[in-house]
Amino acid sequence: NKVETGWLIATLNLISECAISYKVVRNKKLHIELLLIKLSYLNQAIQLSINEGGLEKKKLTEQNKVLSFKALPIIEAVEVVSKKIAASPVKAKPEATLIIQEPKPVVAPKKTMVEEKQPEKVSTKLGSLASIKNRVILEQQKLNSSKPITPELLQEAWGLFIENLSAERNSSTIFTTDPARIQPYAMVLRADLLLESIAAKGISLERSKSMGWSFGGSPEAGRDISDIHLSWPASSYDAQWDQKQKRWLLFHSGKPNFAESGIHLGASTLVIQKVSITPSIYKDKVGGVTPFSATVGNGTGYIARNGKVFGATWSRPTAESGTTWRDENGKEISFEKGQIWVALLDKEPVFTASIADATKPASK
Repeated sequence: NKVETGWLIATLNLISECAISYKVVRNKKLHIELLLIKLSYLNQAIQLSINEGGLEKKKLTEQNKVLSFKALPIIEAVEVVSKKIAASPVKAKPEATLIIQEPKPVVAPKKTMVEEKQPEKVSTKLGSLASIKNRVILEQQKLNSSKPITPELLQEAWGLFIENLSAERNSSTIFTTDPARIQPYAMVLRADLLLESIAAKGISLERSKSMGWSFGGSPEAGRDISDIHLSWPASSYDAQWDQKQKRWLLFHSGKPNFAESGIHLGASTLVIQKVSITPSIYKDKVGGVTPFSATVGNGTGYIARNGKVFGATWSRPTAESGTTWRDENGKEISFEKGQIWVALLDKEPVFTASIADATKPASK
């Protein structure tokens, strides 16, 4: 038989819609059955015919065919005769009798001389009270265990303490933005807010103490100096006296040392303290050893102020006390008001005497 093109298109459309919605329907079997019913009545509901070069829909209600059904056989009803079941005689139940039994005395087991104690069960459940209690006991045992204090342990403990107080461990509210800088370098730490957060945690910090210095007029005598050369194994500084600014201007490795603001760094008083310098227990990230300068005790040095250098001795009895400076006669040396730079050296500095009526400082 020839299949109509319109019927074929409509059939494919119904099958396509069924396939698309097949995955989302709940009753898939009913979904398929509805499709089959639609396909069965498709030809009787709409017939596509060509009429004068155009398509028209024609309802064929008058051509509906009667569905044929298979005849079902007639089933005759059969009377079901119930048979009476003869009741069996019920046996008489025996009469209940009351039996009273006297309780037997319970004999307790004999106790042995040594009784074994059952070990207490320790709960291994995470977060349980017993588990927390065990952890606290272990921590106390670790704290109570005697351990010799070494410089390495002190360094580790100090590092952990500083790390807990560092800016990285605090809220971002302690930072501010510097409008004069560009991102990501514009974030600036506010030290006052950091100290407030530390105080809120109940941690007390040491306050700055007196350095032991006094300020006043220049001592007598002294040598007129135009340049002081300070050197270490890895770097060197020069301090040149500027009569106009009344300061010792600093030069790092022969180049002027300027601040970010453009001001030439310098000091009104330059303190040259001769100390013992040895390797310390601290290292940088690449393994370089940080030197340790012994500033407790006494020694010699120089005080440079007002274009002159004065030989002096320094004394600092303990780490908690300040450093006092005295001249050769034992009189305390006063510093000039303003910035003070301290150079810790283990070798003698090189002084260049100033030349009278010279326009520029003499070179070495």
